[in-house]
Amino acid sequence: MGFLIAGLVLVGLLSLLNLLLILAMARRLRTPGVLTTVRAATGPVDRQQRRPGDRVASFSGRFDDTGLVAFLSPSCPPCQELLPEVLAYAREAGPRRVLAVVVDDNEDPAKVAEEVAAFDGLAHVVVARTGDELTGTFGVDAYPAVFLIAADGTVVMSGHDLAGVPRPARVA
Repeated sequence: MGFLIAGLVLVGLLSLLNLLLILAMARRLRTPGVLTTVRAATGPVDRQQRRPGDRVASFSGRFDDTGLVAFLSPSCPPCQELLPEVLAYAREAGPRRVLAVVVDDNEDPAKVAEEVAAFDGLAHVVVARTGDELTGTFGVDAYPAVFLIAADGTVVMSGHDLAGVPRPARVA
């Protein structure tokens, strides 16, 4: 009978310890910055997605005027729905004001090539991967992601569609 009581006390103490550890972990995860630290430990993306007012220094001078940067993935249904709108914007803006980033995360090469070809002559196209330097610079880990960037590299607008993005005047 003594072994049964000792066993029950031991199980109770272990359960209490488990509960305390879970509560401590939940409290730590609610602390700002912890999730980005965890993300940094598991991959190179350690920033939040860029918001209006943020500055992307590496894009300073990239566009003569305000430019659009669109991150799209061939296997993403919302990206495929947005693709015609981005292509229309690119036709209006001209190739020097649109950067299309086709995200290739082990996609079918034919799908990637098809998406790159859709932008032929309409936009500058870069093929990237989630977590690489370009997606990390913008903090992108969900697609589609769209950024309107001023000539000085400041994010004017960001989101997952072109709603609210002003139509550009055609630039030769």
